[in-house]
Amino acid sequence: MTVASHSASPDLEPAPAPRKRPLRAGFELFLISFLILFLELACIRWFGSTVIFLTFFTNIVLMACFLGVSVGCLAASRRGSWIHLLVPLAIVAAASAYGFLRIYNAFSQVMIDVGSQQSPQLIYFGTDARIKDPSKWVVPIEVLAGYFFVLIALMFVGLGQEMGRRFAAIEDRLLAYTADILGSLSGIVAFGVMSWYRVPATVWFAIALAIGVGFVPRWRWIHALGGLAALGAIALADWPWNAPGVEQVIWSPYYQIRFKPRYLSIDVNNLGHQGMVESGQGGPAERRDRLGPVIRRPTTGPGEGPAYRLPYLLNRDAGGQPFRDVLIIGAGSGNDVAAALAHGVQHVDAVEIDAVINELGRLHHPNQPYSDPRVTIHLDDGRSFVRKTTAQYDLISYALVDSLALHSSYSSIRLESFLFTEQALRDVKAKLKPGGVFAMYNFYRQGWVVGRLVELVERVFGSRPIVISMPYQERIAPSNNQRDFITFLLVGNGESTVVDAIRARLAAAPFFWLNHQPRFNEPINGFGPAPPDVPGTSRGEFMKIGPAEVDLAGIGPLPTDDWPFLYLREPAVPALNLRGIAIVAALSLLILFAFAPLRRVRPNGQMFFLGAGFMLLETKGVVHMALLFGGTWMVNSIVFFAILVMILLSNLYVLAVRPHRLGAYYALLLITLGINAAVPMDSYLALPGASKVVASCAVVYLPVFFAGIIFATAFRSSRQPDVDFGSNIGGIILGGLSEYLSLVVGFNHLLWIAIGYYALSALLRPKVAAAGDA
Repeated sequence: MTVASHSASPDLEPAPAPRKRPLRAGFELFLISFLILFLELACIRWFGSTVIFLTFFTNIVLMACFLGVSVGCLAASRRGSWIHLLVPLAIVAAASAYGFLRIYNAFSQVMIDVGSQQSPQLIYFGTDARIKDPSKWVVPIEVLAGYFFVLIALMFVGLGQEMGRRFAAIEDRLLAYTADILGSLSGIVAFGVMSWYRVPATVWFAIALAIGVGFVPRWRWIHALGGLAALGAIALADWPWNAPGVEQVIWSPYYQIRFKPRYLSIDVNNLGHQGMVESGQGGPAERRDRLGPVIRRPTTGPGEGPAYRLPYLLNRDAGGQPFRDVLIIGAGSGNDVAAALAHGVQHVDAVEIDAVINELGRLHHPNQPYSDPRVTIHLDDGRSFVRKTTAQYDLISYALVDSLALHSSYSSIRLESFLFTEQALRDVKAKLKPGGVFAMYNFYRQGWVVGRLVELVERVFGSRPIVISMPYQERIAPSNNQRDFITFLLVGNGESTVVDAIRARLAAAPFFWLNHQPRFNEPINGFGPAPPDVPGTSRGEFMKIGPAEVDLAGIGPLPTDDWPFLYLREPAVPALNLRGIAIVAALSLLILFAFAPLRRVRPNGQMFFLGAGFMLLETKGVVHMALLFGGTWMVNSIVFFAILVMILLSNLYVLAVRPHRLGAYYALLLITLGINAAVPMDSYLALPGASKVVASCAVVYLPVFFAGIIFATAFRSSRQPDVDFGSNIGGIILGGLSEYLSLVVGFNHLLWIAIGYYALSALLRPKVAAAGDA
């Protein structure tokens, strides 16, 4: 690989490799590798939650970490040390994140624009809370993300430089690489333990900064005081902004969660998420949840959010028997469960992925639905639970399933993405009793999303669903903004007497009338042409409910397990992401030219494209395993751990076998990748238990093993281990940017791009090595 031969600063004389005993150098390499992985995970979690809307772009944080380490490794031979900048940069980054958060919350005229959410190419829930208008000070999210990209990358330059110097100090490259892998494995385990025990972010960064300061040559107390200042900014961002008794801050493995007991509201990653609504009478007024203006406790008196009860009231008033067995996916803090129990359900399976949100519901929901013996709680991924359960249900509900986080920083999918695919709905259909009902409801933001769901449901269930909008809409067109409308879809499994009866009553009535206070719905039948007269309330207190016609023209492709992007209008990389890619690329080049001695150092092309291919391979592996075994944080942690273990095994294989010719390993790598790309991911779902596990592990981990052998063999004879390792990490950034192409081609075809990168790696092997393979 060739690069420009001029740098932003004059070349310095190369620094001699530090003279350290091999054992000490190995331990320090282990420690710096632990620190880099641990701090990377901490930055992804904390900046993703604290910087407004960065929760949807945590891959930016990941790439910033990789860039800093790569540039640092390339700069390992330069005199001077960049590690002393770690603490000052941490102060600036943490204070900036906290400052921007307080400014955004204090001034309603400040708006973060995330891809024009009034008519977006890709929908991000929660980013449309403030409407863009000329009176607001608008900050594009890509500018905000670029600012923190630079700060985080610079934080990691010094760490990468220290890593590169430890690599150069150990003559046995494979033993050095083994120490690096073991350190990374330990970092994943340590952060996993922190997540399990809900340790606050201040502790994460205290550990990281304490280790980092230990690498500063001749550190002084000023470094320790600086570290305390950075921790102070982090603590302020995580501190309850109201009195401690009025607000609690908890770190779940998925979110930073702010719970306000007074209002029973839950914010995640500093965005409004949900609230607890009493199912019945009494309780404080003005209590709201994420159903916004539709579900609220009116100021005129006691009440509840009626929309949670709508499927049960429609069934009752159409003459149906109460549902017996119900599955609620996205049970949250318990509102949907409470509504089901209030209507005589005999058993509820409540599935919620976040244990903290579930725990808050168990402790604080006014109806205590999770304490009811009829309820079984399942802390699991919804798609995974549906596939595993052997139960059959009268009603399955997707209860406002919308996460405010990515599944992982390695891909563009969200926690709920695999719930809204054709294959997922076929799984749901298989778990319904004959004639059972499937319901989904949410604020879907755009008419084309509603249309896409209607067509998807019709394709899977074989009949058009009943579509109901609150407030009432007679027609929903693809271009209609649905920000203030909650849409219900109801469909039956085969011939459903429940759905057919509701459809017939709406055709005859033609409306259903729903009061904000449930006690006024109890004595009446809600179907009728006009709102009923009920003592104690007025006709104006009843909401008109009726079926909506949905225009299906121009709704775009339907989501599948390979292309699970319900909220993406067309298979394309949105303009927002393209601008982000350009900004990341430009900033990366600036940092590279500023720190790396490019006149003296030529990055290794083979290593660079090995890194690019491996990033895509890792991304596909994470997505594949999430589809098969669930998208929980624990599954993700195990997958990343297993990938590193496979790399360690490939390293040990090279130590034992000492291969010299790589042609056969490149061939095996490309063959296994080709098989992986050619076989659809949902093919593995049909396999029985043990076969599914074996086949999935084979297609995910065998390519990792062969890629690891190639890297370890090339790295074994490296004359510039710092440069080669830095080149490899730099290639990972290219792979991370290439992941956006999954929005266009899906995840299986993403592997063909990985195959191209690995082929380039083979072509760019050093001539001596390539001749040895002949």
